[in-house]
Amino acid sequence: MVYTRKSDHPWFKRPELFVPQWVMGYAIETQRVSRWSWKQHEHLRTWHDTGEPPFQIISIDVDHILVEDDEVQSFQIGISILDTEPLGDVLTQPPEPDANLAARVVQSHHWVVGDEGYPSEYESQFIFGRMRYVPMDEFETNIMDVIQASNFFLITHGENKALPFLKSRGIHLQPLNIIDTAQAAQEVLRLLTSQTMSKDEVAREIGVPCEAPDLAGNDAHLSLRILLMLIAEDVDRHLHRKDVPMDQWALILKRIVNSPPKKRKLRRMRRSPSTDSTQQSSGQGDNEASSTTCIQASSPPSTEQSGGQSDNEVSPANRTPASPPSSIG
Repeated sequence: MVYTRKSDHPWFKRPELFVPQWVMGYAIETQRVSRWSWKQHEHLRTWHDTGEPPFQIISIDVDHILVEDDEVQSFQIGISILDTEPLGDVLTQPPEPDANLAARVVQSHHWVVGDEGYPSEYESQFIFGRMRYVPMDEFETNIMDVIQASNFFLITHGENKALPFLKSRGIHLQPLNIIDTAQAAQEVLRLLTSQTMSKDEVAREIGVPCEAPDLAGNDAHLSLRILLMLIAEDVDRHLHRKDVPMDQWALILKRIVNSPPKKRKLRRMRRSPSTDSTQQSSGQGDNEASSTTCIQASSPPSTEQSGGQSDNEVSPANRTPASPPSSIG
C-alpha cells in the first residue's frame, strides 16, 4: 500500500535521508552517546548534519594484493555503492512486487587493477555486476568517477583497512563517518560487548542471503545488504512516530536485501582485455538474474599470485603477497 498521508516530518519530506540518519545513529552509539531512535534524531536534528543529497553509503573491499620489489603490482577491489537518491524514490513510491530493488539502488563493482592476465573465471564469480580490468595508472581516475570523495558513509565490518590502502595509492577519501557493522550488530542483536560475530555469522543470524563466491566485489555488496537488514531489524525494535511510514520503509529495506543477484551493464573503461569485450556482448546483460540462493564457493584460482598467468611473467620467488594476505574491507 502506498503511503499517502502528508507529514511535516523531515524524514517524510526527504526519505533519502532516512537511511543515512539511521546510519548516523550507529556512529552516535559508537561514541557512547544515548541509544538512537527517531526521538534521538529529532532531538539532535541529524538531518542537518548529513549535507545535501544525494549521499552515498559505500563499502570497499580490497583483495589479492600482489607485491614485487616492495611495489604493489596488482590488486582487486570491490566497491559497492548505495545511492540514497534512488533509494528515496523507492521509499516514496513503493515499486511493483517483482522489481529487483537491489539492482535499482545499489551499484557494485569488481575491478582487477594492474593485472591483464587475470583468470576469466572471475567474471562469472562476480554475481552483482560486471567485472572490469583497470590499468594501474588509471585507477585513481576511475575510482573518483564513482565515489564522492567526502559525501559518503563508509561501511566496514571490523577494522577499516581499505582507506589506509587507498591512501598508500595516493587516493584520499574523507567519509562523513565510518560505520562498523560488527559494532552495530552488537547493539541490534543485543550481544555482550565482548561478543563479536564475523560478517558471515551476522548475515546468517539476521537472514541475509550471503554465501556468494569469495570475491572483493561480492563481499563489498554483502556488507551493504547486512547494513540494510540491521537497520530494518532495528526499526522494528523501536517505537515509531505515527506520521512516518517506518514499518513500510523497513519492509522495503528487507526487499532490497532479499533481491536476487543481478548482472548490471556498467560503463566500459577506456582499456580492458579483449575477453571483457566478448563477455559484454555475450547476451548476459541487464536482464540476467539469478533467483537461487547463493552457495558458498571457493574463490577463483589466484593464478596471479604465482605469476603464471601474466603476459610479463614473474617467477613465484619474486612475487610476494602483501601483508595481510586476506581481504581488506
